[in-house]
Amino acid sequence: MSLSNQVKIILIETTSSGNIGSTLRAMKNMGFSNLCLINPKKINFEEVKALSANAADLIDKIKFFNSLDEALEGTEIVVATSSRQRKVPWPTESLSDLSPTLISEIKKNKKISILFGREDRGLTNDELQKSNIHMTIETDKKYPCLLYTSPSPRDLSTSRMPSSA
Repeated sequence: MSLSNQVKIILIETTSSGNIGSTLRAMKNMGFSNLCLINPKKINFEEVKALSANAADLIDKIKFFNSLDEALEGTEIVVATSSRQRKVPWPTESLSDLSPTLISEIKKNKKISILFGREDRGLTNDELQKSNIHMTIETDKKYPCLLYTSPSPRDLSTSRMPSSA
């Protein structure tokens, strides 16, 4: 089993090169290396490299896609992240409740993609509909906005497989 091959982190239409670098850094800390970018805005690779710190080796492994459907090819479980509740009554699970399920699926060698939406508005309803699981990330109700790098380390570390698994 290889977390690097089993789990994709997908960032949709990111506008910040710094967030890409910081996400790579968090991913490497947790043993992940498969970052997919869907239609990112202009990327400054010097900024990506600076914020990725010792994860700069992952920059060359980034995969670029024009659509979410392309990026999800081969994925068996799609987890959509959100810091807010939606009007559409999708079943949601908190990160802490979902982690044991994800770990179990990883042990079964399932391919998992974790979606993170745009910095300014998150995932669209159409993107959320492509997910099997809608995961909420608790935030302060006064400021429910997260950067990619805010949920990523927490999400990844909670679902991190023990090295002996």
